[in-house]
Amino acid sequence: ILDWGHGGLNPEGEYYTAPNKQFDHGDQHTFHDGGMFYEGVWNQAFTMGVARELDELGLPYILINREDYDMPLAQRVDIANWWGRKLKGNCFGFSTHANASPGHNARGFQVHTTEGPTQADPLATLLWNNVNELLGKPGLIHMRKSDWLDGDVDYEDPFYILRRTTMPFVLIEWLFFDNLADAKLLMDPHIQAMMRQALVTTIYQYSTK
Repeated sequence: ILDWGHGGLNPEGEYYTAPNKQFDHGDQHTFHDGGMFYEGVWNQAFTMGVARELDELGLPYILINREDYDMPLAQRVDIANWWGRKLKGNCFGFSTHANASPGHNARGFQVHTTEGPTQADPLATLLWNNVNELLGKPGLIHMRKSDWLDGDVDYEDPFYILRRTTMPFVLIEWLFFDNLADAKLLMDPHIQAMMRQALVTTIYQYSTK
């Protein structure tokens, strides 16, 4: 199951993103609208790119968003859980995001699950390891891991989509869109391709284990 956060189209067909899900880098670089980086725009484009690669490989997936408007989170969770019942639990999911920090100086990739040992922990670790192999070890991105409860790499947070879905679900914060260096990486086609490769590889490995 594939989900993206904070992305949609307004009635005029223009992209919009909530005020705290965008950042103006000024004249330092050109992103979505001059120096503006819209997290939701990036999340949607990246997820659709992953979907296209899954299509090419013949790997099944379900998109729980709509491209034409920003579907409410509760509705997306309901759709995911409907599919979970239909597939008798034989499914798992990822929610794609880009991160931000109060000082706009944090950097790096991280994955989130809910608190304590969960069924999503192995999935989060598998993705973290695949991203680290392709992007972390070569020094292309910074890898963030922080789990003080069960020793895994995932951050543990009570995000709604993680708490309310009935299947293993991981929320991904690919990089920090309000940090100029990370924002440039997020827009780099080569980096994006390796990010997609890491996620698609994880989906294949987890599906066939």
